[in-house]
Amino acid sequence: MELLSPFHLIIILAVVVLLFGGRKIPEVMRGMGEGIRSFKDGMRGDAAGPAAGQTTPSVALSAAPNPAVVGQPTVLTATISPAPTGSALGTVSFFNASTLLGTANVAAGGVATLVATGLPVGALNLTAAYSGNSSFSGSAAAAAVTVNSPAAVTT
Repeated sequence: MELLSPFHLIIILAVVVLLFGGRKIPEVMRGMGEGIRSFKDGMRGDAAGPAAGQTTPSVALSAAPNPAVVGQPTVLTATISPAPTGSALGTVSFFNASTLLGTANVAAGGVATLVATGLPVGALNLTAAYSGNSSFSGSAAAAAVTVNSPAAVTT
């Protein structure tokens, strides 16, 4: 017997559409795709320059707390400057090396925030990749974050 039959896939798709709505799914997937594409272009160093009339923003990435303790939620904040304008401000995809941690929409004021849980112990190189929009080109920033093991409790 198959693990997932076409019937199972239809049921899963129906549940996803009911939970997230038909309009939200393409928007989220487009944002993730743009963020991943921007990150890969930035890592290769072959990102195309901004289109005519586009502003190239800078991105600053911060993490709190830093250092963190394994299992502790870490708030990642990407600040785009100057703040994007327009109807769609873009998205920021947050990465630990090449692993996508999540994607957040840019809010008015140019800030995108993600609460990361489950970061591994060690010195991490986190990256925030801004997707850009019709007026702003994509950009990325990195930050070093340390995640420590919990302190041993002695009695």
